[in-house]
Amino acid sequence: MIGIHGQLHQLLWMEGPWRWLPFWSEPKDQAGVYGLCGFFGVFHVSSSYCECLKGFKPLVQNDWSSGCVRKSPLQCQNMSSVGKEDGFLKMSNLTLPANSKTYQKVSAGRCRLDCMENCSCMAYAYNNNNGCSLWEGDLINLQQSGAADGRAAAEIYIRLAASKPELQI
Repeated sequence: MIGIHGQLHQLLWMEGPWRWLPFWSEPKDQAGVYGLCGFFGVFHVSSSYCECLKGFKPLVQNDWSSGCVRKSPLQCQNMSSVGKEDGFLKMSNLTLPANSKTYQKVSAGRCRLDCMENCSCMAYAYNNNNGCSLWEGDLINLQQSGAADGRAAAEIYIRLAASKPELQI
C-alpha cells in the first residue's frame, strides 16, 4: 500500500496478535519521497516538515503536495513595465534539485548573468568543481541539510521578484 506521505509499504498479517505488521517500505524515510513538498517547497530533513521558499506561499493550505507559488510576479514576466530587475536570494545547505543544465568552463559572474538573461531560469548554482548549474521552470525536491540521494547540500541562488527586500541584486 502507499501511505499518505508517498512511501510504499508492505505489511504482513500476524495471527495471534491479529494485526498488520510493517515488513518493508521504500523509500526508507520521508526524505526519499520525490516532490514531497511540491514545487518551490523545501523539506527539512532534521524535523520532517515542509515550508515554502522565501518569497513563496502555499498554493493550498495544509496540502504540501500542491507546492508553493510566488507572492509577487517576476519583473521579467511583466513585459509592459520598467523598473528594478529581479534578483537572487542565496540559500545555503539545500540539496540541489535534479534536472539542471550544467556548463563547465563558465565563471560565477557569467553563470549569474546567463540565468538573469533567461526569464525561465529560476535558480543557479556555481562551484569550482562542477561549474555553473541552471534550473529552468519549477524547482522540486528541495531539501534542507545534509545529503540526499547522493546530491550534496550546496548554495543555490533562487530568482525572486524585484520587490523582495532580501534580494542580492
